[in-house]
Amino acid sequence: DASGKCTVGLPDEGTYNITVRRDGYMDAADPARLAHSELVQAIYGKTVKVFAELVRGAALRGAVYVEDGRVAPGSVVRLQQAALDWSGPVRGVSPARLQARVDADGSYVFPLVPPGQYGMWITPPAKLVTESLAQSARGEWTGYGTVVWHSSVEEIRRITPVSIAPGEDARGYNVVLRKTRVYPFAGTLRNSTGEPLKRATFSIRMAGEGPAALLEPHSADPRNGDFDIPALPEGSYELLVYRDEAPFGLPYAVPFNPSLVPETRAGAGQPQRRRQVFEIPPWSTVSGNIALTRLHPDALEHQTGSLSSERGMQLWHMAYDQPATAAVILTPVAAPGT
Repeated sequence: DASGKCTVGLPDEGTYNITVRRDGYMDAADPARLAHSELVQAIYGKTVKVFAELVRGAALRGAVYVEDGRVAPGSVVRLQQAALDWSGPVRGVSPARLQARVDADGSYVFPLVPPGQYGMWITPPAKLVTESLAQSARGEWTGYGTVVWHSSVEEIRRITPVSIAPGEDARGYNVVLRKTRVYPFAGTLRNSTGEPLKRATFSIRMAGEGPAALLEPHSADPRNGDFDIPALPEGSYELLVYRDEAPFGLPYAVPFNPSLVPETRAGAGQPQRRRQVFEIPPWSTVSGNIALTRLHPDALEHQTGSLSSERGMQLWHMAYDQPATAAVILTPVAAPGT
């Protein structure tokens, strides 16, 4: 109703998933979700109260050009939260609705964006990257880069972060792609016995506190484990190798710097690639069980040691007998490769 209240009659006791949704809005507690959703336990004769807060989404639009004034259709623009926690295997992974493709007119649009601060990354199409490559007399390569996020790109620095208010229709975030120093890079994935790692998926991201994954997950050649990156901007990276569910699975991370990898001979008309062999150890399996308990107020006292009766122990171990879902997250605690 006008006060934001509603009453829903439930047909029976049990666990229900309550969802609150409105077009153009998202969950204030978790703006990545387009609706507020939570599990509630319905008991006969009792009223369950749910409090949901929605926030109005925003829009963002602009254009992508190259330095000679042409538009760059086919480029991919990504928005990623500027305050995102960069740790973990999914560092910097954006929802699909925060990725937009530049159309034939050079324009992109994000029709529904959670309000907040973002970084913006632009991936030119592979053909544009390849055609931009040029080698100087000293053997240095320049080009647009497989992904244009680099400290030397002035336009990118100026638009990071992007700040968007609730309900705002932000326009004019136009980007000009300029050439930077790049490294044609190639690699080979092998297992611990030296054999090609087949059916492997990999991604690349900036090392340290930089922006997120620079390359969408790609598959290595299933015949020999080789992969090829036409132009990698200068910097330190991590190669993320996935067994499955890229980029949401847990990857094996290997640090590398393309400028430190020796060049190899290339065929006629082909740029010299810097090639590195990456040895990937076998994956292990971790399994176990999860027990959920209902925390009674007396049980909380027992947890602090102030309740020692047998009744307190019974309360502490009382099983939570309703369906529930739990998530288990593994996070590497040692340096990559150790």
